[in-house]
Amino acid sequence: MPYIYASTRVTNTFAYDDVPFDPIRAELTLIDPNGKRYTYDLSSPEMEHPGLGSLYVEFKPDVVGKWLYAWSGTNISGDEYYDTGSMMVKGRL
Repeated sequence: MPYIYASTRVTNTFAYDDVPFDPIRAELTLIDPNGKRYTYDLSSPEMEHPGLGSLYVEFKPDVVGKWLYAWSGTNISGDEYYDTGSMMVKGRL
């Protein structure tokens, strides 16, 4: 579980029919508990690509509560990919 101000990684593996692919377009949108949006794409220095189909963004959440995230992307054939989720950010003790 992530903590406020601690480095937090949001990861994703892009796959179509269970076969990983490197997207030609990829985007991660984070929404904090107050509704503020943060968007990262392949040109963002925060987005890392460690292997085939694998992407992540590392960030430091600055608000306690439930964060939402959505990944989207497109492969070279034009197939669309979407994945959503959430994470609960806790305060420090």
